[in-house]
Amino acid sequence: MTEAQTLHKQIKEMELELQRSRAAHPLENRMTTTQAMDLVEKYEEEMIQSTTDGDEAKKELEVVRGKLGRSAKEVQRLAKDREREEARAKEVREGREEGEGRVDELCHW
Repeated sequence: MTEAQTLHKQIKEMELELQRSRAAHPLENRMTTTQAMDLVEKYEEEMIQSTTDGDEAKKELEVVRGKLGRSAKEVQRLAKDREREEARAKEVREGREEGEGRVDELCHW
């Protein structure tokens, strides 16, 4: 008899818990299994798309990094060329200031 009373008490507690749960989550706010599956599929598609977009962005980043590296090397090469040309220009200016007319003659020629 005590086992039956214990089971009856547990059933009553479960019924109260079920009522509390229903009160906390009204029927109009719940979704059906079909709606839940549709939502899961939608989220899954979004995750796949996000992963694909992320992979594509990583590939583009690697391409840009490669271009940046090549551009940096080109800038260094051009800086050396610029230094060399500025040294030549300085040499020509100094020659002009000293009265060396050879540069003017070549320019006129």
